[in-house]
Amino acid sequence: MVASEAAPLAKTGGLADVVGSLPSALRLFGDEAAVVLPRYGSISLKNARRVYDRLPVHLGLAQYDASIYQAAAEYPLYLVDCPPLFERKGFYGENGIDYSDNHIRFAVFARAALTVARALFQTEIFHCHDWQSGLVPAFLRTTFAGDPTFLGSKILFTIHNLGYQGLFPPTALAEAGLDSSVY
Repeated sequence: MVASEAAPLAKTGGLADVVGSLPSALRLFGDEAAVVLPRYGSISLKNARRVYDRLPVHLGLAQYDASIYQAAAEYPLYLVDCPPLFERKGFYGENGIDYSDNHIRFAVFARAALTVARALFQTEIFHCHDWQSGLVPAFLRTTFAGDPTFLGSKILFTIHNLGYQGLFPPTALAEAGLDSSVY
């Protein structure tokens, strides 16, 4: 599961409740699920261990350095740590105004989540939650279309709140490392 929130670590609404409880519920049916979410400034790394260090994430010519931590949980819970992008006061913005670089923030998050699936928790299904993880399917079907790690991977995309759509201008695609043909 790729999501921007998971209770109890990061919560603004119902999305966090679903993502925080669904992996345990799936385990009752014999399925294993992991969760990948950003490591916001409000999430302590005290009880987490670094499992991937110095992960370069490339978006076009730009590079962002991230690390992956595994937090203590009933299921594998991975945190994408990229302080310049996620160590801020809010998850998505401040004082009712979205961060102007949210398209970059969540593109880096999506690319890092794919690295988790490649190196730490191989998956058959990517369950993406809301617009913040919406670039995972785009990257899977474009940038990583020929990657054997992801051949046959399925995508489930759940919209929890249609009021938040992550709308950006067409120019955001290039900044997120995607070709304009996906617009």
